[in-house]
Amino acid sequence: MGKVPALTDGEVVVSENPAICLYLADRYSYGTLAPYIEEPIRGAYLRWMVFSTAVFEPAIYAADPDDPLQPAAGAGARERRFCGASMRRLRRGHGCWAAASPPPT
Repeated sequence: MGKVPALTDGEVVVSENPAICLYLADRYSYGTLAPYIEEPIRGAYLRWMVFSTAVFEPAIYAADPDDPLQPAAGAGARERRFCGASMRRLRRGHGCWAAASPPPT
């Protein structure tokens, strides 16, 4: 597809950030970085892995005034509220990683 970032691992080619992360976690650290498929937490893990680039990342970049795709003036307030609320939840330990790692400081 000619996309960046892309990962080549032998004959496997993977592009898109979440796909690369999911592939690496499953291929080289299955059960450590990524929950096993049989584990109930796997669904939450997949949700948050995709959420991070499908929702969270665009919200962060939407607040960048130098972004040529920036919406009309004043549109960044919603994104800032979203990012603040997300960080507060992560600090309280919400999400699929809460049981496996301490909240960020």
